[in-house]
Amino acid sequence: MLKTYKDWLRIVSRKPMNIFWVLFFPIILVTLFKMTMGSVDLVSGFSDKIKIEFIKTNNTIIDSQILSAFNSEELKNYCEFNVSNTKESSQEKVEKEEIDGYFYIEQNEDGTYTLYAKTGYSSFANSMIESFSEEFVNTANKVYDTVMKPISEKTEEIREAKFTKSGEPTYKQENVPSMASIYTYPAIIYSILFTGLIAQYSIRSMSSNMSYTGMRVELSTEKKSKTFIGAILATFTVGLIAIMLLTIYIQFILKINIGLTSHFGYLILIYIVGLIVSILLASMIVMLVPSKREETQSGILTSILMLMYFLSGGMVGNLSLMIKKFVPFLYYINPAALLSDSINYLSYKDDLSIIWFNLGIVALSGILYLIVSILALRRKKNELY
Repeated sequence: MLKTYKDWLRIVSRKPMNIFWVLFFPIILVTLFKMTMGSVDLVSGFSDKIKIEFIKTNNTIIDSQILSAFNSEELKNYCEFNVSNTKESSQEKVEKEEIDGYFYIEQNEDGTYTLYAKTGYSSFANSMIESFSEEFVNTANKVYDTVMKPISEKTEEIREAKFTKSGEPTYKQENVPSMASIYTYPAIIYSILFTGLIAQYSIRSMSSNMSYTGMRVELSTEKKSKTFIGAILATFTVGLIAIMLLTIYIQFILKINIGLTSHFGYLILIYIVGLIVSILLASMIVMLVPSKREETQSGILTSILMLMYFLSGGMVGNLSLMIKKFVPFLYYINPAALLSDSINYLSYKDDLSIIWFNLGIVALSGILYLIVSILALRRKKNELY
């Protein structure tokens, strides 16, 4: 068994195109994404206005300052602004993706106020809310210095409405992935998916009606099950090593956080589940399309993998979130989208339960691929006999 594994490891790793598609091409891909998206101007890159709410303070002075900040020419072209009565209702809208974020204000012990901003997923919304925070505090301080300060010496109520004198906002928000990382994570999924092409080659080599290698395996004294397991394990090993090298490159060379140091165990689990499902998908295609022409099977499998990659947001940022919102069924039957979002959550979510849910759905997809493969194998007639 060990000898078979080593032999297949040499066979798989020495095929140049295998290594190119699962390692070098994703490296080129993420490098280009980093170069083009790493410093993108998020404001100029979008045309749709973001939706922001402010939690009313029941203080006329503060609320008027909010409106004054919002009416600046810089912001009103990009923001759709509304007022909310409670933080809970705004938070619910963020979770439902009805708005991009909201502001609320809390009074400090020294009588000053601090502005807080909370955002959803959108990096564009994050950028604009940060800009709005700065604009708001600057406006508030300007109003205080020119209008409110003289009056505050006589009126205690107005004094309570002043903001931090530095003009710098105390700004708190949820972590959100950068624009570069939104396009980077699907590139990892690309490497996982295209390990299936290596698996396709290995599985074909086990089938006597598809390759001469399979005929030799059929006539060999070595148990076919051992040969098959050795080939699959070798494919899995090559895929995992390639993905780990890609991950190290992204984390430490490109400086894009994907949770390698903070959530190593979760990351490895995502990779393992993804590789297994990719191999099972390749197996299903080989069994359902028992063609002697490798190009036919490769073309079908590549088309499926590229469609999965596209729908996971690999070419259009946040496409998977749009599909999840408007066509959820299409989102949940796409393992690539679920795996990509799971990697996303590692970098900016504290609640990891969504990752377990996503991996559970992906595992169910793998079980379905396995069942279909077994049923197709039982029906397939071996042309050797």
